[in-house]
Amino acid sequence: MQQSTFATVSVNAVGDKTATILASAPSTTPMRVEVRNIGGAIVFLATAPGDVNPQTGPSAGAYRLPAGQSAVFVIQPKQNLNSIAVGAGAMVSVAVSEAITYGFGG
Repeated sequence: MQQSTFATVSVNAVGDKTATILASAPSTTPMRVEVRNIGGAIVFLATAPGDVNPQTGPSAGAYRLPAGQSAVFVIQPKQNLNSIAVGAGAMVSVAVSEAITYGFGG
């Protein structure tokens, strides 16, 4: 089982060199990621890095997380949760834990 982790992370803004990776799932385990936007800027999240491109800004494929809001995501093995902010001073709190899955059938 993967260890749970908690972090407060500054999110790079559009125009920076790279998007910010908030969580990475190992090769065999899906991960549950809760993100709470504790800064003043809108944060965009996506598993595809191109959807949060730091040079051109977020695409329609990115999830929009307004200031003061939180959301939970499940990322599949080998996926990252990438982020970019529209505005300076973006910060998020992140809780990452192994996603519990149940098998069905016989």
